Amino acid sequence: MYKRFFEMLVLLLALSLVACGASSSEGRGLPEPLLVWSWWEGEEAAVLEELFKQFMVIYPEVVIIHSPKPLFETVDQEGLGEAFFSDAQIGLGPDLLIGRSIWIPTLVEQGLIKALSDRNIDTSAYLSTSVEASSYQGKLYGVPLSLHTSVLYYNKNLVDEPPETLDLLFFQVFEGKKIAIPTNFYMAFWGIQAFGGRLFDPEGRLVLDQGGFANWLSWLKNAQNEPNVILGANPDPLADLFKQGEVAYYVGLTGELRGLRAALGEDVVGVAPLPAGPADSAGPLLEADAMMINAASSPTQTEWALRLMEFLTSNEQQRKLLARQASRIPANTRVTVDPRVYPVMSGMVAQTRTAVPAPNFPQALDLLSGRNSRSADEVYVQALAGVVSVKTAVKQFTDQMNANYGFETVEAASGLGQCPADGEGIVQVWHHWKEPEIAALDEIADNFNNLCPGVFIVPTASSSEELFDRYQDAVAKGQGPDLLIGSSEWIAPLAAKGLISNLSRTIEPDLWQQYTANAQAAVRFNGNLYGLPESVQMVTLYYNQDLVTDPARTMDDLVSQAHPERKVALPTDYYHSFWGLTSFGGGGLDDDYNPVLIRDGVLAWLEWLRAAQGNPDFILSNDPATLQAAFIAGEAAYFAGETSYLYELQAALGKERLRVVPLPSGPGGVGKPFLTAEALMLNPNSDETQAQLALEFAKYMAGVESQSLLMEQASHIPTNTNVNVDPVAYPVIADLLEQAEVAIPAPNIPEVDKFLSLADSIYADVLSGTSDPVELVNTLVDAATKSTEAVNEN
Repeated sequence: MYKRFFEMLVLLLALSLVACGASSSEGRGLPEPLLVWSWWEGEEAAVLEELFKQFMVIYPEVVIIHSPKPLFETVDQEGLGEAFFSDAQIGLGPDLLIGRSIWIPTLVEQGLIKALSDRNIDTSAYLSTSVEASSYQGKLYGVPLSLHTSVLYYNKNLVDEPPETLDLLFFQVFEGKKIAIPTNFYMAFWGIQAFGGRLFDPEGRLVLDQGGFANWLSWLKNAQNEPNVILGANPDPLADLFKQGEVAYYVGLTGELRGLRAALGEDVVGVAPLPAGPADSAGPLLEADAMMINAASSPTQTEWALRLMEFLTSNEQQRKLLARQASRIPANTRVTVDPRVYPVMSGMVAQTRTAVPAPNFPQALDLLSGRNSRSADEVYVQALAGVVSVKTAVKQFTDQMNANYGFETVEAASGLGQCPADGEGIVQVWHHWKEPEIAALDEIADNFNNLCPGVFIVPTASSSEELFDRYQDAVAKGQGPDLLIGSSEWIAPLAAKGLISNLSRTIEPDLWQQYTANAQAAVRFNGNLYGLPESVQMVTLYYNQDLVTDPARTMDDLVSQAHPERKVALPTDYYHSFWGLTSFGGGGLDDDYNPVLIRDGVLAWLEWLRAAQGNPDFILSNDPATLQAAFIAGEAAYFAGETSYLYELQAALGKERLRVVPLPSGPGGVGKPFLTAEALMLNPNSDETQAQLALEFAKYMAGVESQSLLMEQASHIPTNTNVNVDPVAYPVIADLLEQAEVAIPAPNIPEVDKFLSLADSIYADVLSGTSDPVELVNTLVDAATKSTEAVNEN
C-alpha cells in the first residue's frame, strides 16, 4: 500500500507541473495520465524516456509516467512480473506493462491483461515468431517492442571466422580454440532444434523424448571430454572466462552484450548465429519485450496505450533503439540493419530468424523460469555426469512433466506412415545379409505385410561384393530392385552416378530426428540424404572376460596386459586401425569435417605398430579372419575388429564371456574408429507407386519395432534412439552405442578406395621395414591432403 501511495503521489505531482505549464497557454485541462512499467534500466531506460518525451510533444494531451522499476523497490524482471501480478489483481498497477512475453499465459489466465486481437493491430512488420511469442490460445495479448535470444559471442583477437556448424566448431576446438557453453535448460535449448527436436506439440504436450534432445545431450556429453570445451550449468563463471580472454567463444544471451563489451572493448566482441547441427539450424529460445495493457485500464488509457505501442514500434523509433541500444533487437523487421554499421546487431538479427518462440503454455513458464526449471536443468546435469543414461534422463523428465499437466507421453513414431491408398504391389529388396539377418528380414517383411496386406516384400540375397556391382549394372540399364540394403560406403559412388534417390525432401523431420547424429551423417553425401540408417558398424575392442579382469583403457594398459596367454590381436590396414591415429594425434578433421592426417601423429602410431609387431604377445595382421580366429580359439584375449562380427563372436564364445571396451586412448587423445551405417537406399528407376511402397518399407525397417528385432536376433546396433536397449539384457550393445557416439562417420568420397589402397600399401611397407618410414608417412599425408582438397573443390 505504501508503494502505491508513493506512486500516486508522484503521478499527482507530475500532473500538477504539466497543468501549470498548460494553463498559461491554451487553458487546457489536465492531460490524461498513462502509467508505464518496464524492467529496462540505466541507458536502456533513458532511451525509453527520450521516446516517451517525443510522444508527449506530439500528443500533449497525455503525460507518461515511466517507472523503470516498481517505485521504491529493487526487483529484477521476475520481480517486476510479480509486482504487476499483485497490483493488477486489485485493479491497480500500470496501464502499460513492458515485460517478458513468457508471462502472458499466466496473466491471461488470471484476467489481468487485455486481448488485442480485435484492436486492428497490423502485425505484418513484426517477426512472425515474436507475434507468436506474444500470443496465447490464438489471440494477441502483447505487441513486441524488442527481442531477446542466445547467440555465439566470439573474441575477435582469437577468432578469424566463427563456425557455421557444430562440425566446424569442433574443428576449431581441435585446433585449440576454447568455447564455454552454459548447460542450464534455457541457455542450452538451442541445440535441440539443431538435432531435429522440439519442445511441445500443438496441444502443449512435452515431446523432448522423440530423439533430437537425446542426440543433443549425447553431443554435449562427448564434447565435455575435449579439454577446450568448458561446460557449466551456471553461465556467470563461463561469461567471466570470456571477459578475461580465456576462451574464444561463449554462448550467451543477447542482453549480456553490454557487460561483455565493457570488459573486453567494443571492437573485440563479435556476435554470430549459433552453429547449426546435422538436422537444422540452431534454435535458441526467442522472447519479446511485450507491451501489455492492464485489464483495469480505462478505455481512454487503453487507447493512449495502443497509440504509444504503435509509436514505439514504428520504423523511426525502432531505428533509434537500434542506434542507441545494441543489445535490444528491433521487433520491426522493416528496420534495415546494415552489417557494416551494426555488425553485432546484424549477427543477433540473423539468429532471431531461426530462434524458437518460447511457447505460450502455462507449463512452458514453469519449465523455463518457474518451479520446474530446476528439474529441467537436472536433465543436463544427470546426463552429462553419467548418473543415468541420456535416454533415461530425457524419458523420465518428459513423462514427469506431462503427468504434471495431465498428459500422457506420446510414443515416438514407429517410422511407418500410412500405406498408400493404392498400396498394392511387390517390393523387390536386394541385400547382402546372411543368417540370422535373413530370418529377421523375413519376419519384418511378414509384419509389414500384416500392416499393408496388399504389399509383398521379396528379398534377394547376394554377397557384398557381388551385390554392389550387380546393382550398378542393373540400375544403369533402367532396372534393379526398389530397395537396396548396403553399406553407407556405397552411397558416394552410387549417388555420384545418380543410381540412388535423394531423400532429403522425402523424410519427415519428426522421423529423421530419431536417428543418432553419427548415423545421420553416415548416410549423407554432399549435404543430401541418400538413405535411412538401419544400424551402425565400427571397430571396437573385444575382450574375453575369462582372460581379462580389468580391460585396458589406454595404449599403455594394452602393452602392459599383453601376455603369452593373453595376446592382443590388432589389424594393420589403414581403415580398421584408424582409431590408433586418433590415439596418437595423427588423425584429425579439416574445416569440412573430412579426416586429415598429421605427420607426427601418423609416424608415432606406425612406430607403435612396428614395436608391437616385434612383441610376441601381439598378433598383427591385415586379414580380419586371422585375427578373429585367434580370438575365438582363446589365443588372443583382445581383438580389435568390426562390430559386424558381434553375432558370430557371441555364438562362438558365449554372451557371458564376450565383452567390449572403448578403443584405447593414447598421448593424442581418445581412440576413434570410423563409423558406417547399414543404409536403406531407393532405386531412382522405380515409378511413383513403387517408390512410395519401398519408402514405406524402408521407414518400417528403420523404425523401433524392426530395429529392436534385428538387435535381438542378429546383434545389430540400432540407430533409432527410441529403441529400448536394456543394459542388463544387452550389455554389449549398450556399450557399443556409447562408443558409437565418439566414432567418426567414414567420409563419403567417391574415390576413397584409391586412397585406402595407397594407405594400406604404405602401412605394409612401414611395418616390413623395407623403406624409410618418414618418407612413406610424408607420401601418405600428402596423398590424404590432395584427396581432401579434391573433395572440397567438388
